[in-house]
Parts: sequence; C-alpha cells; structure tokens
Amino acid sequence: MSAIHDGRRESATPEGSATLEGFDHASGFHCGSTALRGLAERYGWTCSGVNGPTCSETICFGLGEGIGFTYFTPGSSPDRAFFGRSPGLETTFLDRIGVAYDRRSGDDWARTRDRLETRLANGDPVLLATDVAGLPYFDTDTHFAPHRVLCVGLEDGRDREHDRGAAGADRVALIADNEFDDVKRVPLTTLRDAMTDDHLVPIRNRTTVVTDPEPEQPATDRMGAATVEAAIAATARSMLDPAAASGPSGAAVPDGSAGPDGSAASAVAAVTGIEGIRTLAADLPQWVDRSEPRWTARLAAQNVDSRGTGGGAFRRPYASFLERAARVVPALPETAPDRMHGIADDWSRLATTFRRASEAETDAELSTRLAEASRRVRTIADREERFWRRALAALA
Repeated sequence: MSAIHDGRRESATPEGSATLEGFDHASGFHCGSTALRGLAERYGWTCSGVNGPTCSETICFGLGEGIGFTYFTPGSSPDRAFFGRSPGLETTFLDRIGVAYDRRSGDDWARTRDRLETRLANGDPVLLATDVAGLPYFDTDTHFAPHRVLCVGLEDGRDREHDRGAAGADRVALIADNEFDDVKRVPLTTLRDAMTDDHLVPIRNRTTVVTDPEPEQPATDRMGAATVEAAIAATARSMLDPAAASGPSGAAVPDGSAGPDGSAASAVAAVTGIEGIRTLAADLPQWVDRSEPRWTARLAAQNVDSRGTGGGAFRRPYASFLERAARVVPALPETAPDRMHGIADDWSRLATTFRRASEAETDAELSTRLAEASRRVRTIADREERFWRRALAALA
C-alpha cells in the first residue's frame, strides 16, 4: 500500500483509520476549497507569514475568486441548472499564490491512471473531477458534477473474505472528500467511471497536480492588502462583466462544459454573472412547461443551500472571507460582510421557495411558486449588482 508522506512511498495507518499518515484530512463546506486547504496543509502554504497558520478553507475560497454564477443547460436531466461558484476556483487560487501545476483533461484512462500512480509515488495529492453518482460511498444515482476530490494514495485490492491481497484484484484509490471526515476507498475501475461521466457536464479524466509546491508569492503577501484587493476586484468584474473578465473568472460554463454531443453549450448554458441571475429570473416561469420541472426545482434548492455550497449559494462563506478581508483592506466598505450575509439570506429564502415548488401538487401551484421564485431572483440580481459595483468603486 502506498500513501503520501514526506514525498516518499510510505505505509499508511491501519485500515479504518480516519486519516492517512502524512495527510490530515477533514471535511469542509465545499469540495474545491476543501481540496485546496488540504493542499495548503500538505505543502505548508501559510497566509500570514512564514510561521503563521496555513491557508484556511475560507481564505482559499476567497483568494480563488470563488463567487460566481452560471445558468446553463446540462447534458441530461435536469434540463436547466445553475452553479453559484466560479468555474476556475482551484486554479485561480494556485495562480494567485504563484504555485506551478499541471492540469489535464481528455486523456484516456490508461494515461490518467499512469499519472495518478506516478504523482502519488512522488508524494503529490492529485485533484480529480468526479460525478458523485459514480462514487459508491455517496450511495446515490443522482448525477452531480464536477465534484472535486483529492486522491491521496493507492493500495492493492483485497480479498475481503480472507483479508489478503487477491491476485489480479483492482487497485484501490484513497479519496479525501469534503463531505466526509474519513478517507474513502474506491476501486480504480469505479473511479474511472466517476471521472468520465458526462450526464451533467463533461469531466473527462480531469486532473490537477502541483508540480512545484514553492509559491512565488511571499507568505506575508498572501493575505496582504494588494492580494486581497485584487481577488475581490476580479470577483466583482467577473460578476458584472464576465465577458471582459480575464482568466478563469470569465469562463462561460462550468469547467468548460459543453452540450451532450461535445459541442459548445447553448446560449442559456453560457449565461454568467449578474446577467446569468437575471436570465434565470426571466426563465423561471417557463420551467413549468419543461420536462421534470419539480425535479429541476428540487435540484435548484439543493444547489443553493446544500451540495457543498456553504449556504446561500456560496455567499455565506464568502461573507466570512470578507470579514477577514476587511481587517487588511481599508478601502473595503465596513458594511460589505453584513451586506453579503444579507444576500446569502436572500438566496436561502429562495431555496425554500424552490423546495415548495418541487412539492407542488398541481401545475397551478407550481406556476405560482415559480413566479415567486422569479421575483426573488430578480431582487437578488439587483442587490448583487449594487454590491459588486460599490465594492469595485471602493477598491478602484
């Protein structure tokens, strides 16, 4: 069995242990930012000086410009969906602190498996994009992707009945997932299916691995005024004018997703930022005429207040980041954290409306609930636009 420890292949703690030797895993509010926190702890990336604490999940989320919005058409049911985070959170954070990494997508499984084995043998966790329906420990057939996890080790397959290595048994990946405090075991053949499922968005064996863990940015600057200002300003620009935003923040669809045939997604699928929120508001009354509108509403509620959002469509953890940011950025309005908490509350109230729509007993009741949701979304769009314009003006 191999696991990560000081850059070498080492034996892990006994089976059933909550953590692997050399890699301390704990659950978190979001898959991507939990993975970044795990990498920060693995490589010792501090955010307040050389001897300071490693970057928290909230800091990783904020510096990675985690807030976003994309309204899109998935490749299968539901036929309308949205995400409240930016598509480039993980690589944006790595870029911001100046860490070199290798990101791959579209390779066949043989190359992907070789990369996993090589990088893990070198002591590097590998960030994977998966579909939760393919991960057996979730015990669900509901597709949700991309769900990011860290692969932190490999072990030989075992004959469970006799507790010994079985000849030809599939190797097992050790997976650190934000939804669980313990590291999960997933056979590589099963992981392969979870990494190639295109039901919601294409993920196609997407991996990211740090190639040089020494950040270019000094530790004292990572939560300095200039860095934090740049992260908040870039987030504001991506919400107000995503087409003009540079880097991952301006991406049109989640992680480069496409239509079911691999072509570019439709116009609805590509609407982002404040415009995406307004498009959702305008489209909601028509959901009643689409396929499976109650299922679509149910997943919409989950995408606001569960499924790893931290609450309020990711706005609640971002408000916590702003509380920290206000200590180092004098130009940031002191009311910004409270206003973002208020926006998060608006999103949570919207989730309640979506849940009620999903439980509507008649189409008339469903139409009423969707109309109410539309009004709430329109109010959220107005409030978010005011927030981001004020923040950008203050930082300018």
